[in-house]
Amino acid sequence: MPSLTTTITAFSEQFELMKEVPLFKNWEHYRLYRLAFSVEQLNVSAGRNITKQGETTQKLTIITEGTALVDVKTEDGETHTVATLQQGEYVGESGLIMHARGSKDAEPPVEPATVTALT
Repeated sequence: MPSLTTTITAFSEQFELMKEVPLFKNWEHYRLYRLAFSVEQLNVSAGRNITKQGETTQKLTIITEGTALVDVKTEDGETHTVATLQQGEYVGESGLIMHARGSKDAEPPVEPATVTALT
């Protein structure tokens, strides 16, 4: 079980991250505090999907460390990289709000990434 100091440090880091995400930039601090309690930090291996095109999702995933490639597959099966997400950028906002199907794949390209999942 993590120590109280470790838990407080992790919470503080999550709160600071939330303040920097453009989606939450203008939120009041008490809302961000509540949000920071609802997140889970995950380590994602390179090549493992953070989100998958076509799958229903109910989470917003914020890149905490590392990068993630955002790929879209066309109807003919070709994959095109359309963006590279950096620290503080996110994917899955429509799934969190509307429980929609993912419109793209996102995965760390070479190095593992740390992400924060908000469900």
